[in-house]
Amino acid sequence: MNVVSLPKRTKAKTQQLIVDLFWDYQRLTQSGQASLDKLANLWGVPTEKEMEEMTEADNHIDSIPCDVEPRNG
Repeated sequence: MNVVSLPKRTKAKTQQLIVDLFWDYQRLTQSGQASLDKLANLWGVPTEKEMEEMTEADNHIDSIPCDVEPRNG
């Protein structure tokens, strides 16, 4: 397999197109979802599952109560 170096602009555009495809992720067949996940992994784009895990982690951090009172002045 030959590895071809791509211009940064081409790489960025391809990555953005992969991200755009995730908007229709639920509408894809299981095979389509698997193919999109493989493309995302090849191009360094977070998969649907990885994004869900990041969202869950953010929500978990936001739900932790803070026991520190804000200081006035």
